[in-house]
Amino acid sequence: MDMTTTHRENFVKKQVDIPKTFRPAQSVFHSEGNFSGETTHKSDYDEKVAHKAKSYKPGGSIFKGEGDFAGQTTHKSDYDRKAGERIKSFKPDESIFKGEGDFADQTTHNSDYNRKSGERAKSFKPDESIFKGEGDFVDQTTHKADYIGKLGEKTKRFKPDESIFKGEGEFADQTTHNSDYNRKSGEKTKSFKPHESVFKGEGDFAGQTTHKSDYDRKAGERTKSFKPDESIFKGEGDFADQTTHNSDYDRKAGEKTKSFKPDESIFKGEGDFADQTTHKSDYDRKSGEKTKSFKPDESIFKGEGDFVDQTTHKSDYDKKSVERTKSFKPDESIFKREGDFADQTTHKSDFVGKIGEKVKSFRPAGTVFQNDSVFDGNSTYQSDYRSNGGEKAAQIHHSDSVGQF
Repeated sequence: MDMTTTHRENFVKKQVDIPKTFRPAQSVFHSEGNFSGETTHKSDYDEKVAHKAKSYKPGGSIFKGEGDFAGQTTHKSDYDRKAGERIKSFKPDESIFKGEGDFADQTTHNSDYNRKSGERAKSFKPDESIFKGEGDFVDQTTHKADYIGKLGEKTKRFKPDESIFKGEGEFADQTTHNSDYNRKSGEKTKSFKPHESVFKGEGDFAGQTTHKSDYDRKAGERTKSFKPDESIFKGEGDFADQTTHNSDYDRKAGEKTKSFKPDESIFKGEGDFADQTTHKSDYDRKSGEKTKSFKPDESIFKGEGDFVDQTTHKSDYDKKSVERTKSFKPDESIFKREGDFADQTTHKSDFVGKIGEKVKSFRPAGTVFQNDSVFDGNSTYQSDYRSNGGEKAAQIHHSDSVGQF
């Protein structure tokens, strides 16, 4: 039996040469000359010398003024104390609270919902013919008419043919995965070493950067100190404290209202007190006659003839007589069949037992991981960033005048 799988076909055993260890030469990490510790950051932000500015004391005339202190502010000038006249009290006329004529107690509610009289409906006795019908009672319902007893034939049992589960010819075990991912052969890419001239340049190293060219050292003149003239803080004439708020909201004079005492006749009226309200006039006491009790006539509850106690439920679900079903024992031939039991399934027919040969274990030869050639330890990083000889930048000593301001 062929035990080759798709995984074994794709990932076949390959032989590689084992690299030999070696020790790099010391010249790789050693360079001639002194170490140049000068960086762009150190050259731009180097130590600068600056002289300390001298302290001075301003003249005393700046904080001293001639004349009196002007304590008048805009708030004080706008919201100053104002005097107003007192309002006089007065007494209203008595004719305001007195009216002529009778009190009109007619309201919209009283006019709309006045007392109305209506006639009483007379009682009557329905005819007895309404509850009595002629002929037989129809007890046929829609449910009874739709769901009537129906007879059906029993389905016969049958045995399928054995040829359905048996196939002729060999089993096709070729799958789509096996046909798509078959063994493919490819050539090995050869390794190569780049030329050394790629990483070597001719001429001096250009250490000029955009930051160094933009922010170079510039010399500027020092600004001289001066003392302002005292006439700036002194003005001729009076101080103009008139503001827009002061001009708009200026002091206005108004007359004081005189106080007066109302006449006592306003609160005193002639005659009796009118305590009649709309609620009292609408919901006044009314008298009505008492209803007399009476006994209904016995003829209302008595009818001629027999009482009809037949209902729709009683007519639909009435007592019906049916014959009792006889018990019987089924024939034993129903559960017994002729021939053997067909226990062959699709899973059992597809995945049948197959016999395969056992793979023998073996040990690979020692020459697989050994190679007589020299290991190439040169990498792209080592070839790009190798030690290059460069000239040391000369130190620049700045003069002391640079940091003086």
